[in-house]
Amino acid sequence: MRNLILAASLLLTLPLAGCTDKAPAELADCPTDSSVTFATASVVFDAHCTRCHASTVTGTARESAPDNWDYDTAAAAVRDPDESWRRIYTGNMPPDGEMDEAEKLVIWEWYSCDGPE
Repeated sequence: MRNLILAASLLLTLPLAGCTDKAPAELADCPTDSSVTFATASVVFDAHCTRCHASTVTGTARESAPDNWDYDTAAAAVRDPDESWRRIYTGNMPPDGEMDEAEKLVIWEWYSCDGPE
């Protein structure tokens, strides 16, 4: 069910992601037709990041994720957009490398738009 919700959310946001099929290496200006919000981005964060990077995850369950580097709230997720994006773009995060280009585009757009709630 979670995969179905993720797929539906991504399909609805793909037109917002700049009509490209590959995520840009750098954050840029927010697309003028963007309507991406944290609710959209959180679907991707929840699928790939919050199992280690959440304020409710502590100790060894964080799998070496630094304390206070979380993606379970908009305020926490915008802590360092450039660094977060660099790690996602290069495939450093998530460590299992399973985030696809459509998901990357959602996160790229959300960060490029200054992380709207």
